[in-house]
Amino acid sequence: MNPWLTIPLDDYEGHMGSPDVDQSSLLSELFRAALIRHRPHSLAVLGCAGGNGFDQIDPSTTERIFAIDINPGYTAEVSARYQSRLPGLQALTIDIQTTALPAMAIDLVHAGLVLEYVDVPCIIPKIAAMVVPGGTLHAVLQLPSNNMPSVSTTRFTSLQRLTPSMRLVSPDDLIKLALGANLGLQGKEIVQSSAGKMFAVLTFERN
Repeated sequence: MNPWLTIPLDDYEGHMGSPDVDQSSLLSELFRAALIRHRPHSLAVLGCAGGNGFDQIDPSTTERIFAIDINPGYTAEVSARYQSRLPGLQALTIDIQTTALPAMAIDLVHAGLVLEYVDVPCIIPKIAAMVVPGGTLHAVLQLPSNNMPSVSTTRFTSLQRLTPSMRLVSPDDLIKLALGANLGLQGKEIVQSSAGKMFAVLTFERN
């Protein structure tokens, strides 16, 4: 069984928001910046979990929103939290590795700390097929740390089930794969969480 199917949303959100991790606010801010910069009419969020940052989506600008996750409990909660404010929201329970994605024409695909848990060479062409020409893939990757484990230890011990399946993705490898799928690199920056972990933020444009 995919370990993501065994982790309660309360545990995931508690872990990501704990002081030893403190990644929820960082990911929300990076998502907000992408929304402001690209002002997408259509948006797909891969690995949506409980919808971190969805409160920052402007429904008058972004009219179609696809929240995609493998865990049905996560997608159900996204709908419960945001459907009334985001009438164009569709929460889809999909394993993006094994299931064909529905036909979409997406202006902005956001993948924040998702690619570490999938077969990246398999997934990137699928993502590229979702993006309209001139559209954007916005990806956040965790970078290696010499003194911190890939999955931080918190009181939410269920998150440790992810450790065997987590594989950090080299930004250079992602850039090469994206280029082969007609996604050209438009921007790259390195950011740090308050807990000390480093992340690469990569922006690609569909040719």
